[in-house]
Amino acid sequence: MKEKYHTIAFSKGDILIDEPNKEIGILLDRYDLFQAWSCVDSELHEYVEDGPVWVWDIFWVGSGAWLIDRIQIYTEDGLTALVSACILTHIKNI
Repeated sequence: MKEKYHTIAFSKGDILIDEPNKEIGILLDRYDLFQAWSCVDSELHEYVEDGPVWVWDIFWVGSGAWLIDRIQIYTEDGLTALVSACILTHIKNI
């Protein structure tokens, strides 16, 4: 059964703080994962019944951020779960 969390309105420029890992992330861009891959596989949308899967590109900085992998993709549902569980702190862009 899918856990239900409060909706969090993420926006470009919002900051995420991962205190245990000493990382700070900045939300760069939000897009439908399967729409982005539709140019590779035109039949991909046929397998997605629950609508779009929203993902965010996040630019991470900090002591442990890999130099070559500073931009990582997180699903919006995953980010919501991490913030709701107090694993990440979300700071709105003003």
